Amino acid sequence: MEKTKNISVTEQNRRLREKLHNDERKYKELLELFERVCESVGYDKLAKSWNKDYRNGWVSSWTWPLYEFLNTKVEQKITANIRNEAVDIVRGIILQLVVLGKYGIKLPFETCPFDVDANEKKKQNQYLKNYPECLVCGEKRITEVCHIVPRSQGGSDHQDNYFVLCPTHHHLFDHHRLSKAEWASLEQALEGKMENAIIYAKSIRYEHMKSQLSWRDDLPDDFKRLV
Repeated sequence: MEKTKNISVTEQNRRLREKLHNDERKYKELLELFERVCESVGYDKLAKSWNKDYRNGWVSSWTWPLYEFLNTKVEQKITANIRNEAVDIVRGIILQLVVLGKYGIKLPFETCPFDVDANEKKKQNQYLKNYPECLVCGEKRITEVCHIVPRSQGGSDHQDNYFVLCPTHHHLFDHHRLSKAEWASLEQALEGKMENAIIYAKSIRYEHMKSQLSWRDDLPDDFKRLV
């Protein structure tokens, strides 16, 4: 208390201004973080497209599948399988939110149970270097799992949400640089995949692919080879 009294008014004002400046900076950082989070799920677009009644209950609407699932497990002990199923449901909800907000496309709610046998087989093949062929070029010295719906957007790690591609075509797929012929070979392989994966590939991946100059029919072939 004595120390405060001994501080001059000028010094107190300086400290208050400094504290105010720091608080304003922190507020600005938090606001920018909030805006980035909103942008990542397209919150503004979602809020404009929802009517008042739906917006008021949007949390319940999106999380209803999780509520229904947990309601059936009330009397059960939480096991690894129940945990994994719950995480898969949450991933499916996140996928719907992100894709609707970012691209304006409403995907159906869909989950795939973790396939233990397929995962073990994949790990065994990797250990033995017994890789399946790339769906585009047939390369099999080394191939990778290439997700149709990115995991960063809530895409499943199930085999019905990925292709097997060589590193080159994996990179070209992720960066939407496949040729028309290469894309056509993957379109055929979409049959039997998750419904979400099929919709995402045909409405989002395809739109990015066809925007390439090399896909345009009105350009000379010599120019297409340059791009």
